[in-house]
Amino acid sequence: MTVRSPRELIEIYWERVYNNGEVELVREVCADPIVRHDPGAVTRLGHDEQIERVKRSVALKPHFTHRVVHADDRFVTSVWNMVSGDGRDIRLCGIEVFEAEDGRLTRCWNSSYEKGFWGEDGDEFDPAALGGTSAGYRTRGHHSQLAREGIGSGGRRHASTDRHGAGDNGHRPRHDERYAARANVLQRWSHNGAAIHDLQDRATRERHAERHQPVRARAECLRPVR
Repeated sequence: MTVRSPRELIEIYWERVYNNGEVELVREVCADPIVRHDPGAVTRLGHDEQIERVKRSVALKPHFTHRVVHADDRFVTSVWNMVSGDGRDIRLCGIEVFEAEDGRLTRCWNSSYEKGFWGEDGDEFDPAALGGTSAGYRTRGHHSQLAREGIGSGGRRHASTDRHGAGDNGHRPRHDERYAARANVLQRWSHNGAAIHDLQDRATRERHAERHQPVRARAECLRPVR
């Protein structure tokens, strides 16, 4: 039996599985399970789980194209653009790196998808438009988001923004990274903004509960016995 190369696998994955909606081909081109590496999280998906995941995206009638594709005998990288054909004209871009073994995609690494297509020559950005932002690659929106999160231009969280005194003791960042990772995974697997916000809100509530749990425990100990 002919073993497909990583380049052949990625072409089938985008063109036939996603663009044509031939979701059952997942059983031919992907390992069972495939291991997906997201920021702060690793997820193993069997064939049935992979197919359900793909079906959610296929509902958008996506059309993926490579902006850049590079492969050797083990890895393939796709820098892609996607536009939906469901009438909403959703445009996304991203980068995914796959590892292949024995003719199947076994692992995938990718960061968050971004709105719009990859910039092309002529889509120039003027750093002067940032109005004095310390990092020239940041947009106003990104800089404002960092400010809302209490993170300065050097990447440090402002202590004044943490009302619970987490500061630089290492506890707050670990919680933030864990819950942010969960939200990022959902964001990549679903285009339902309401679901994303629901997870983020739930993560905030759980983090709040964790912080106040010792306080509640002490209060229970001090409560007088009737």
